[in-house]
Amino acid sequence: MGNALSLRSKVVIGLVVICLIWGTTWVGIKIGLESVPPLLAAGVRFLIAAAALGVLLRLRQIRLPSDRPFWLLSVHLAVSSFSIPYALVYWGQNLIPSSLASILFATYPLFVALLSHVILEQERMTSFKWGGSVLGFAGIVAIFWSDVQLQ
Repeated sequence: MGNALSLRSKVVIGLVVICLIWGTTWVGIKIGLESVPPLLAAGVRFLIAAAALGVLLRLRQIRLPSDRPFWLLSVHLAVSSFSIPYALVYWGQNLIPSSLASILFATYPLFVALLSHVILEQERMTSFKWGGSVLGFAGIVAIFWSDVQLQ
């Protein structure tokens, strides 16, 4: 094997990186909003992310599809899953604590699962999926509950 990382090591490293990125999102937004307007902060964040993804695509020599359905879906997802939700998150964090924002945003996957169950026949929610969704949400609430200050 030499210097190659095992699959298990790659998974652990990936999990740690994701936890660091997602776990610091809410505090990072709150700190950024101390000096930058909400929509500008969100725009800069996603501009940096897009640039990083563009570099990764180029390094890995991955070409994006050029067909119309791909780009229509991409625009739809960009607006409905990123632009609107994160614009609201950035704006809302001017008004509420970051811990409450993280709990509220954690309802997003629950709503996606519920709507997928209702709209997409092949995405039926099983008791295992519901249990995992509720457990994940409960974990977010448990982590941030002591910091939530409802006024």
